Amino acid sequence: MSTEEFGPIEQAVAWALRHEEGESAADLRFRRWLKTAPDNPSLYATAVAVSQRLKGLDPERKIDLADLLARASTEEDIAPVRGGSDKSHMGF
Repeated sequence: MSTEEFGPIEQAVAWALRHEEGESAADLRFRRWLKTAPDNPSLYATAVAVSQRLKGLDPERKIDLADLLARASTEEDIAPVRGGSDKSHMGF
């Protein structure tokens, strides 16, 4: 599977899933990918962490990890807290 056609989040998820399935993390292609962008190590670590947390929540792997991470990185999915910016109801 080639990861070049995907964005950085999807690439990180693809690498995390490859390693989860037993591919070696020492793979030369993976090490090269880690160095291609300063955010790649962090994206990979996030993908691994989310994957680990989803194992118990989604054992049948019905949740699309790449989609979940992509949506989490955009502001359009952030819902305002009821009450708007008025924090008086929280004791501030």
